[in-house]
Amino acid sequence: MARDRAVWVESGVAADGTFVVEVHADGDWSFALDRDRALAYVATVYDAAARAEYDAAILRQLTSRGLSREVVGEVIIKDLRPDRPPLNDAATAPLTFTPIVSEVSGHPFVHVHVHGRSAREPQFLAQWKPASARQHAGHVLDALAVVDLDAGYLRALVGVIGIDAPRARAVVATLADHRRPAA
Repeated sequence: MARDRAVWVESGVAADGTFVVEVHADGDWSFALDRDRALAYVATVYDAAARAEYDAAILRQLTSRGLSREVVGEVIIKDLRPDRPPLNDAATAPLTFTPIVSEVSGHPFVHVHVHGRSAREPQFLAQWKPASARQHAGHVLDALAVVDLDAGYLRALVGVIGIDAPRARAVVATLADHRRPAA
């Protein structure tokens, strides 16, 4: 399990008993990702991180050549961003990942929002550096690999060792504590 103040990822069990990647947001939201959606989710998060870094690089490059931040910001916002394909928000819903460049520092960030509470503004969850966004995506990939392993372990606990299914699921759920290297 990988935890952040606002968003964390773990292997979980769906209502039908299959193992899935679970994304938890702000303690109030949880949603499952199957294999295809998890891969699309990861690609979208990586895309948002790359776009934030790209825009920050353009800002550095063009301001170093004497253009004002305001002019460069207009080019990025009005000319470059509209020309890009949209991020795949359906793959990350109810979360959205928005690449930004700080107006003050010029550093790239990814804003994380959760939607669905109301028709009003989405709730802001976090501002990540691109490296943190990529780390989150890596946690999704790790969990994606683990769900298949968890399913096999559960089958072995029930079918080979003879533990009843509810207790076996509890054993599998605590395995994450044993997967962490000793400090």
